[in-house]
Amino acid sequence: MRRYGTSAAELGLSYGGSQDSVLLDASYPASPDAAIRGVGQLWRADLNGYEPLLQAEPSEPAWSEASLRWLVAPEPAIPQQRQDSLRVGLGDVAAIKTTADMFAQLDDQFGGEHARRAVIQYLSNEVDPQLQGR
Repeated sequence: MRRYGTSAAELGLSYGGSQDSVLLDASYPASPDAAIRGVGQLWRADLNGYEPLLQAEPSEPAWSEASLRWLVAPEPAIPQQRQDSLRVGLGDVAAIKTTADMFAQLDDQFGGEHARRAVIQYLSNEVDPQLQGR
């Protein structure tokens, strides 16, 4: 975001600088664990207003690579489960689906920007820990 005619980075307010810059080099994840870590990082960078991510254009080669890798990649290993991780049940899955349906309805009725920040915050704060659960 730009305030006072300068960017957050120029004001020294940006988050994760070099950490976030790695996100722009994202490729198809090698494992489900890498995919889970990747989406969590993307959600946090989005919430922290990492401008290069928010202003990036879709990459046609990345779409092709992801589609091809998804089709021909070997069967992924089951994500690692840690004993101290959050336990996720069918009720949790139903709650996520219902919430996603609600955000989809808002998007259909009012457009994608209407509740975008709320959905990213929900994904980052509520869904990400469950993706790392068991």
